[in-house]
Amino acid sequence: MDKIDENLYRYILDNSSKITENWLALREKQSGSIYSIDSNEEIEKLLREQNTWTIKTVTSALLEDETAFIETMEQWATLVAKSRVESDTPIYEVLEALNKVRETYWAFITDYMLMDTKITKEIIIRWSRLINHAFDQLNREFTEQYYR
Repeated sequence: MDKIDENLYRYILDNSSKITENWLALREKQSGSIYSIDSNEEIEKLLREQNTWTIKTVTSALLEDETAFIETMEQWATLVAKSRVESDTPIYEVLEALNKVRETYWAFITDYMLMDTKITKEIIIRWSRLINHAFDQLNREFTEQYYR
């Protein structure tokens, strides 16, 4: 892993709880939804844990070992899909929540890029491809597991 990738990797993992908090703050009141801002403490704890795992899974795409990302992604998708099926959460709500995670995640990367003047356009493009591809794979794997 390049030093610059490693620095971003550390930054994201070090800020995973802040990313999760920002994501949770985006919730609105949605009657009967697991993602509702007025969900109980147990649900919020579950969302917090699963979102932290989402962040770690996506961030693992920065590692050179793609196998680790794929294994983690498959485990994540299986667990989250099972959880959402059990809570009778419609797939469109999950995909909307994942899009909000992506937006929150990118906001932190943007802040990071503004702090580090050594980050080139080429690095930004590479990160964009890697991270967006990771989120796309998460979406695909999740929907497949949810369907099953």
